[in-house]
Amino acid sequence: MRLIVLILAGLTLAACADPLPELRMQGKQLTLQVCKGVDEISTEPIVLRHWDSEGILASWKARKGTGRIRSTRAVFTFEEEEQGSLELRDIPQGAYDRIRLDMRPPRDGRLQLDLQDSEGKTLHRASIYFGRSDPDQLKNLEFPLQKVRKSLGDVSRVILHFPKDLDTLTITGITFLGTTPESWLPDPKAPAMTVMGSDHRMAAGLSSRRPLETKFEAQAGLNFSFDCAAPDGLRDDSDPALTLEFIDGTGRTLAEHEFAVPINSWRSEQVTIDASLAQAGTLTARLSLAPGRRGTITACALTPPRVDGRQSDPRTVLLLTSDTHRADYLGFMERAEVDTPTLDRLAREGVAFTDCWAAANVTNPAHISIMTGTGVQDHGVVSNDIPASPKFLTLAEAFAEKGYRTFAALSAAHLAWGGIEQGFERMSSPNRAARDSSETIAILEEWLQDGSTDDRPLFVWLHLFDAHGAYRPPPPYDTMYQPDDGEDPKDPANAGRWGEVNMPSWCSQVTDPRYVEALYRGEVTYQDNALGELLDRHPRLERDLLVFVGDHGENLYDQGPHFDHSGLTTATQHIPLVLAGSRVPRMGLVQQPVTQVNVGRTLLDLAGLGGTEFPGTNLLLGLDAEPAGKPVTRFALQAHALKASAKRGRWYLKHNLYASQRSEGVRVPNHIMALFDLDADPDCKVNVLKDNREVTLDLRTQLLRWLMDSRVAEYLTSDYRTDEATLKALAGLGYSPGSALPDNNPWIDPECACEWCEAYPIGNPERGSDSED
Repeated sequence: MRLIVLILAGLTLAACADPLPELRMQGKQLTLQVCKGVDEISTEPIVLRHWDSEGILASWKARKGTGRIRSTRAVFTFEEEEQGSLELRDIPQGAYDRIRLDMRPPRDGRLQLDLQDSEGKTLHRASIYFGRSDPDQLKNLEFPLQKVRKSLGDVSRVILHFPKDLDTLTITGITFLGTTPESWLPDPKAPAMTVMGSDHRMAAGLSSRRPLETKFEAQAGLNFSFDCAAPDGLRDDSDPALTLEFIDGTGRTLAEHEFAVPINSWRSEQVTIDASLAQAGTLTARLSLAPGRRGTITACALTPPRVDGRQSDPRTVLLLTSDTHRADYLGFMERAEVDTPTLDRLAREGVAFTDCWAAANVTNPAHISIMTGTGVQDHGVVSNDIPASPKFLTLAEAFAEKGYRTFAALSAAHLAWGGIEQGFERMSSPNRAARDSSETIAILEEWLQDGSTDDRPLFVWLHLFDAHGAYRPPPPYDTMYQPDDGEDPKDPANAGRWGEVNMPSWCSQVTDPRYVEALYRGEVTYQDNALGELLDRHPRLERDLLVFVGDHGENLYDQGPHFDHSGLTTATQHIPLVLAGSRVPRMGLVQQPVTQVNVGRTLLDLAGLGGTEFPGTNLLLGLDAEPAGKPVTRFALQAHALKASAKRGRWYLKHNLYASQRSEGVRVPNHIMALFDLDADPDCKVNVLKDNREVTLDLRTQLLRWLMDSRVAEYLTSDYRTDEATLKALAGLGYSPGSALPDNNPWIDPECACEWCEAYPIGNPERGSDSED
């Protein structure tokens, strides 16, 4: 609860003053800096104990292996088929809160750290997964332990586990480090996403010995706001107390407010600048923390303050992404036989593109294409465990630059760290692999009701995951579409009745694919109902501008792999796209071929921000004109860059890039192709490549030029690490880890002389064809 501690003579509270005028101004996020006169505090870690290669051999016991020194490096050799590990029992005294390894990491694998007590009980376990690591390069790898620092005094042994198939390991040093509270939170010069529970917010560290300040031009009616939270690991004898002072140009404190900082959760605070404070002109806002009762250092996370004017009709932009949603599973589509009254209404009131194509067949690559306006061939993210480059301008950053509040409520954990958090002030993701739409929507509603978005323009990304396997809709949606023929869906006699259908592992006892498909339809209707209730409770979300778009589709039992989306097929690429709101013309169903890559550019244009820098083309351009008659070619990349596709009109080309299996960890090129005539064969059962050589040559030429014109080398993340929790979450959803792309010609070698490349050489693409990412 906020308490006004000091109001100087002559100043009045906003609640007692005359009504404040509407202040229409672009909101602004302020920059925090350390207060003048405060000594710089080193955030460099303190070395409490260090072992060089000789010390490692002397103090660390190798389990299932032997060690030796080679060129000042400790080299351990482990027994075949056994997991190698090192154990230390001589634990250093002192407040260590991280352990660093100087080593040559495995190319692919996992390092695991166990902290155990004297009885061998594991008190804490941490892991780092490595992909795309140079095996000849030494690296500094750190296990942060700040969150469990209170239990570190009970640790009697430390065990480092290494990948099971690792025969040798090279280590040059192991170090126990201690750090200051200021180093646990982002530097004020570089705020970063800070997590409390499942709630991520862009924040910096404030401590009792490092107060922060910012300046702004005071105007009556201006809202000064910030969020604060304290990690439990930084709490000792008291809860932190935060003080906000408004100081004029002479250094005089005009007003002072005190706030209690919550532990492990965020709280939004706001102060309205009244007419008396506004008379000071430029104000300095100083934020400080009181030390603990015993004089201990306290610290908390603080979001950069914002100043926003009051608007009676602030604009709202809602981006809804529906995971694993097929285009034909919408009520307004012909063959769906599924109820989606909310989306049907939005389609009637706005524009629904019935021929929208996804950039990829998995979650993160497709979402990064939406959020950056670039295709997978450029951003290079080909799996869910590879983050996007921070060099990209994101859609959230584009809206934030124009004064919008930017929130993201996500239903899958792996989206939160995928590199698209840039520009979002708030982001919530589940602590487990995924969550129901009702949970995600509830979090978004909490944000909408906490006052932080009142009278301010808002950009919201809401990600829903219900249609993703395993399909488990709640009652009554679980039985809403089940066949009413009375047959047992688990009857073994059903085998082969609907052809060779491979049932998913989470429904392995079922033999009737119609039963599983009905569950999928139930999920779609359940999600639509949840969305409809949200829009009814918060009409602001659809008042101005709303887009509903799938990230990718899903194979059911029409194409394989069944009830999955790991392959590149028309079912996994054809997705829904609906635009609605007062900023959108009422056009109904539109058959214009488009891609999800252009969604961001379209939202900015419709929001009146057409001059904002961002890639792409407005999807609505030219819809009211006569068709140009030029065929549009659209491209996509499959997960792990195994395949690419090109679709133009009735023709659909699938082009292998790499084999699914590697040879000694190296990708093996594989350029087999298949061509399908979708007019005659919508489910892609018959390969007609041999009978249509000219079509194949033309589509292949366009596809390979699209790949070779890629800018991926500018953005490809050369090294990444994924924590164990993320890997387990991905595995639970059926996703496998990513793998390195070749540094040169990552998609395809233009000089390849395999039989397929020789038989179908790159030529000149058909004249008059357009292309889209």
